[in-house]
Order: sequence, then C-alpha cells, then structure tokens
Amino acid sequence: MKRLLTILSVAAALVWATPAAASSSVHPDIESMLADVPGGVVIDDHTAYWSALDMTMNVPVGRAVGACATGRICAYSATTLAGASLSWTTCATHAIPGSFVAKSLANARTDASVAQARNGTTVVTSAAASAWVNIFAAVDNVRCLS
Repeated sequence: MKRLLTILSVAAALVWATPAAASSSVHPDIESMLADVPGGVVIDDHTAYWSALDMTMNVPVGRAVGACATGRICAYSATTLAGASLSWTTCATHAIPGSFVAKSLANARTDASVAQARNGTTVVTSAAASAWVNIFAAVDNVRCLS
C-alpha cells in the first residue's frame, strides 16, 4: 500500500510539474479564409471545415507535397500539389473563395469523374480520376463531372 501511495505521489508531482501546452494560433491562411467565407469551423491550427459547402481547408506544416485523400477533389495554392488546399467529397460545382488562388488541382476520385478548374463557365484545365494538373490561369470554381 505504501508503495502504491509513493507511485501515485510521484505521478501527481510529474503531472503538476509539466508546463501547460503553449497556446496555439490559427494559421493566417485559415484566418483569411474564415473571414472570406463565413460558417467555417476551425478543426486545428492548420485545418478548417465548412459543412454547408462540404469544404475543408488544410495548410500543411512546413514544406509539403500535396496529398489529396481518396474520393476527394483538391485545389492547391501552389503548383505540383503543394501549399494550402481546399477539398471536397461531393462531385458538384464548388466556388473557390476570392482569398484562395488555385495553382494545381487533384482528382482523387476512383470513378470515371473529371475535375475541371474553371473561370466562370470556361474550362481552364481538367484532371481525370486519379490524376492531377497544374493551373496556369485564374479560376473561380471547380466542377466535378461524373
């Protein structure tokens, strides 16, 4: 019993001696998008989600190569699937908020869908299922056709 009390005392001392986690701050790109598109919920410092749009924004920590999850359409703020990303699970037309400049597009769907990066109704470039493309013109929406 004495040994158990000693163990519990040491454990309690360690817990109380551990400094509190540093407060985190939301990435500026997330803050900008939240200001531009109301209704988003911060998931963590680098991720936000808009349920009404079925849209997720993720800003990778450090240098990253984009990884669009299976079944999603992803737009990236840099070429070659890098930078911050917006992604959707629904195959529909999704507006790209003005504070986000899309530079590459990934179609990680496994069906016969095509993801189009568009400016208005003009198709700038397209990505077939399981493919990606760089975007070299202004786009304001991504359209998925199945």
